[in-house]
Amino acid sequence: MKARRQRRINAIVDKINNRIGNNTMRYFPDLSSFQSIYTEGDFIEWKIYQSVAAELFAHDLERLC
Repeated sequence: MKARRQRRINAIVDKINNRIGNNTMRYFPDLSSFQSIYTEGDFIEWKIYQSVAAELFAHDLERLC
């Protein structure tokens, strides 16, 4: 039963990742690592976007389980 539940959760996580895209959840611990990828990007805006994406991910995961 536990293995079956784990497979179901993994399938849900894969489905959510495929829907929102893995790039959405990219993590940048500091400004310099962010600027190495996005040279003209707004770090604060990205952190807000990342937080919202993580919240949506968690909400969808809870709802689907």
